[in-house]
Amino acid sequence: MKRTTFTILISTLVFTLTTGAGSNERREISPHAIALALILEKQGARIAGAEPDADSRWFDTSVREWRVQRPWAPGVTNTTEFFTVTYLIDGKKSASWNVNTRRMTFAREGESLQID
Repeated sequence: MKRTTFTILISTLVFTLTTGAGSNERREISPHAIALALILEKQGARIAGAEPDADSRWFDTSVREWRVQRPWAPGVTNTTEFFTVTYLIDGKKSASWNVNTRRMTFAREGESLQID
């Protein structure tokens, strides 16, 4: 898939997930999917930079995985819209972000991010 086609696909997904739906409709969409879509749309260069080399993603047979999870269960702090998104190649962490889907903001692992 060409980079332009991929960019259009991801932009359409994020637009649909975040702006096209009313508050009730947005609740029907997985909050985990919203977090992942935000990273895919905004962090393309960082994702490409996480690859072992520039051509590997086109020709290798390495397993690529995306993990999206809350860092801890909601409780004293409301973490219903706070996620950690991790990109793994062959089971090894290549990149990671903290995502706040309420504010549609993110930060790389180790950087601060406000949670509501």
